[in-house]
Amino acid sequence: MVDSRQLLNLHLDAFLSFAPLLKENVEEWRKNLIEEAAEADTFGELLEAWLWLHPSLVQWPLHLKLWFGLSYHDMAQILNLGERDIAQMLRNYRMSAVAKDLRSESDSTGIGGQSCFMVEQQLSGWLDMELPDFGSLSGLDLHLQGCITCHERLLLYRRVQAEILNARNRFPSVKPEEWEETVRLYKERVRRRWKRLIIYIVAVLTLGGILAGFLWSGPEKMPNIYEIHEP
Repeated sequence: MVDSRQLLNLHLDAFLSFAPLLKENVEEWRKNLIEEAAEADTFGELLEAWLWLHPSLVQWPLHLKLWFGLSYHDMAQILNLGERDIAQMLRNYRMSAVAKDLRSESDSTGIGGQSCFMVEQQLSGWLDMELPDFGSLSGLDLHLQGCITCHERLLLYRRVQAEILNARNRFPSVKPEEWEETVRLYKERVRRRWKRLIIYIVAVLTLGGILAGFLWSGPEKMPNIYEIHEP
C-alpha cells in the first residue's frame, strides 16, 4: 500500500510546477502540500483539496490533464463537471493557445467525408484519445492528411502539448525526515488553534453564565411608579 508521503512524491513535480504559473513560493507550496497530503487518503482527495485552496489552477486545464495524466473521467470527477464539459474546456484552451499562429483558413469539405469544422470539433478529443465515436477516426485521419489547414492545426496543438510537458519541472522528493518534521509542526499549529478556540468558547460561556445569573437574580418585576403609594 502506498503511504501518504509516497503518494505525494508520485505527483510532486506536477503539483509544484504550478507554483511559478501562480507566482507562488515553491518552498511554501511544498510545506502546504505535505500538510494536505498528510490529511488525504487518495490522490483524488489531495488534488481536490489543492484545487479548493487554489481554484485559479482550473484556468490551466491542459496542464492539469498532461502533468497529472488525467482522463476526461478523472477530471470530471475532480472538478465536479460532466465529461462533455471537460472536452469543451480542453478544446477551447487549445483553440485559444494556437489562434494567433493559424495562418490559413479553409473549408475542405469532402476530404475523408468530413469538413474542417467537423474535424476541428473532434481534434482535441482525438489527441487525448477520448473520442467517443471511433468510427470517425479513419475519416479524420484521411482529412488531416489531405487538408493543409487542419494539418497545420494538428501540428500547432502538438507543439502546445510538447511545450506544456517540457514546462513540468523536477523537484527533490520528500524525504522521511522532511515529512515527519513538517507534519509535526503542522499538528502543533492545529493543536494551538484548537486550544485558543476552546479558551475562547469557555470564556464566552463563562461570561454568558455570569450575565444570565445576574439577570435571573434581579427582581421579577420592576415597580410601576403609578402603583407606589406615599405613606
